[in-house]
Amino acid sequence: MNSLPAGDVFTDERDGNAYRTVLIGGQCWMAENLRYLPSVSPISERLLLRPWQRVQNRSQTRPYYYVYGYQGRQVSQAKATANYRNYGVLYNWPAAMAACPPGWHLPGDEEWTQLVNYLMDQYGLFNDWVHTHCVGNALKSCRQMDSPLGGACNTSEHPRWESIRTPPPERKTVAVNVQEQYGEDTVGFAALPGGRYAYGAFTELGFIGFWWTSTEYDATRAWYRFMRHEFGDVTRSNLDKSAGLSVRCIRD
Repeated sequence: MNSLPAGDVFTDERDGNAYRTVLIGGQCWMAENLRYLPSVSPISERLLLRPWQRVQNRSQTRPYYYVYGYQGRQVSQAKATANYRNYGVLYNWPAAMAACPPGWHLPGDEEWTQLVNYLMDQYGLFNDWVHTHCVGNALKSCRQMDSPLGGACNTSEHPRWESIRTPPPERKTVAVNVQEQYGEDTVGFAALPGGRYAYGAFTELGFIGFWWTSTEYDATRAWYRFMRHEFGDVTRSNLDKSAGLSVRCIRD
């Protein structure tokens, strides 16, 4: 399987951030997580709210922006962190809906489905937990601890995925029979695990990448896609709009 040719580099005139792009099946995607950060939502304000107040405060109309692990209020300080440089910004759903620059938009659920189906149809990939030739592995960056691909792919330096032998924080063991479930970056999408902000905490950095879609599930929840360090699938689920997830923009 050969990598598709990389597209042009797009520069966001709002802040000067430059993004690699990639053309996959007629869709032009940014090949990096979005880093647009007009403000930082203060941790102190979030933690003072009770759970039901947090949901009401963030999920309906107010955009909130997070940088993984950053506790302050200063945009310049947040942008100076390694997590910002390596993994981009985490957006609640109202922020994600307006985050992409002119000429780009937050992809809908059906556009993510089109991406997954194209790779399955064109390359005979699977989208499950069992097979090794899976859509998620083709989309994930090859930068991973203990990657059998070697070279720059086998790295402990960020940005990267955790080793499949490293259990996520909420589990004591990893899944079995996943020896070949490593990112391959077959199509240049270079998905990275930026984690999330949800339920009052930052979690899953290095283990899971979460990306919002523009499609609502209901008044308080929206659809998203996620990929994990130890599996090769691209999973569809829905989450409260207050959560902070990554954004990948797609060209209009």
